[in-house]
Amino acid sequence: MFSIPVTFNVVPESIIGAVGVVGGSFTAVVYRMRKERSRDRIG
Repeated sequence: MFSIPVTFNVVPESIIGAVGVVGGSFTAVVYRMRKERSRDRIG
């Protein structure tokens, strides 16, 4: 038998959760801004 060196980049779950929350909030803000801009153009 032979061994293969394997490296894993382990990311703590707390960081993943924080990125998810910030990304979700950022996406919601961008969506609202685009929606209001399109409303201003039509009106």
